[in-house]
Amino acid sequence: MFLAIDRQMRLETSLLIPSHGDAHSRNLLPSPEGWVWSDFEDLSLMPAYWDLASYVGNLALFNGIQEPTFQYIWSQMNNQADKQAFGFAVTARILMSTLGNLDFAFSGNGDLEFAHKQLELAKDFISRINLIIEGEIAES
Repeated sequence: MFLAIDRQMRLETSLLIPSHGDAHSRNLLPSPEGWVWSDFEDLSLMPAYWDLASYVGNLALFNGIQEPTFQYIWSQMNNQADKQAFGFAVTARILMSTLGNLDFAFSGNGDLEFAHKQLELAKDFISRINLIIEGEIAES
């Protein structure tokens, strides 16, 4: 699955947009002017909805698609193309996060228990996202 996602991202480069790359709540800082992003080392061109997928990916992976933030984002998707694009970004982000965390953990620089839990949950979660997009199971 990773190779298929990677290939699609490399072949459809016209669909990539500038993204923070690692958008999650710990990278948002309060300031007198409002919330500001920090930690820009992953800034790059990514698929549409990458930052939303980054923000909600692990929340939904560990808590299921019923997770309130995930459900809110999903409810804001106005059409099938947006749902497919968001589903693709969530799938790619979950795979990247899971494989990256496993790599860090195996090299002694990460949390192996966390990485194993991600791996245990990833296949079923991604399958469920695909079924929702295809309309084969209810969205909530």
